Amino acid sequence: LFIAFTMTEALDETQRYSILDNSLFVFTPLNGIRKFCFKIVSSKVFEAIVFLHILVNCIFLALEDPTKTFPNRDWLDKADYYFTAAFTLEMIIRVISTGFVIQNKTEDVTKVYDV
Repeated sequence: LFIAFTMTEALDETQRYSILDNSLFVFTPLNGIRKFCFKIVSSKVFEAIVFLHILVNCIFLALEDPTKTFPNRDWLDKADYYFTAAFTLEMIIRVISTGFVIQNKTEDVTKVYDV
């Protein structure tokens, strides 16, 4: 429990409670996989990479042609698969790190993900 508290020193009170609960009812706060995912999610580089992916994905979505008359759209299809995989991986890492279900009443709704 002490390690979990030292791991969450920089977090506010609401986030501190969420990291102390079991994630997905499987990953305890001291689980190595969960600690690794928490380190990834809490880094500024991860947030910058996710934000960059969102921006580039918006550009690719704007290039989509609903009539499908655009020639050589194979690279757009491949980009769709890439972004789907990247955002799925991001969601999995975040869910393992902070959990998916609100487990105590002190948490706010920021933990509910847009799935």
